[in-house]
Amino acid sequence: MTAATRRRPNLLKRAFLVVLVLAVVGALLSAGAVATNAFGVGDKFETLVGRIERIIWPPPPDRATRPTVTVTPAPARSNPPATPPTTGEGGSPAPTGTPLARTPVDMTIADDPDAVFAHELRTDWCAPAGVQMTLATLGLGDTSEQFQRDMDTVRADLNKLRTVLEHRYGSAV
Repeated sequence: MTAATRRRPNLLKRAFLVVLVLAVVGALLSAGAVATNAFGVGDKFETLVGRIERIIWPPPPDRATRPTVTVTPAPARSNPPATPPTTGEGGSPAPTGTPLARTPVDMTIADDPDAVFAHELRTDWCAPAGVQMTLATLGLGDTSEQFQRDMDTVRADLNKLRTVLEHRYGSAV
């Protein structure tokens, strides 16, 4: 055997190991990008998973559903009688309801809306952002990113507590 034939298996083994290491590193980087939603990769991955699911499990066929309920406009009010009805012995008129005046309403909830508005830090944090804005409007919180993270931590802790209570006492908790 010559030296060249002995090196060939070593070269093949090294090439295979290099390809394997590159594949593992690429898989880890991809998983990290999806998990952290770096550059929107996580959203695109969810879209891809949804498309694959629709190929494997297509949506159910169209079938008849309950009929659509149509709402008709309320009947027009008739003119009130010229003489108010009397109740009998006292002769006092029976009370009648006052018609509601429908006028446009202009109201300001917050003097400075930009001071109480908070963007979602993640696309699925609409509840913490909404509660944060409500608390900021009431003067009970601020619109910082840390406050929103703390609110999501509280939500996660409450979910864990609910899970523990459901495990102990059943799903009626």
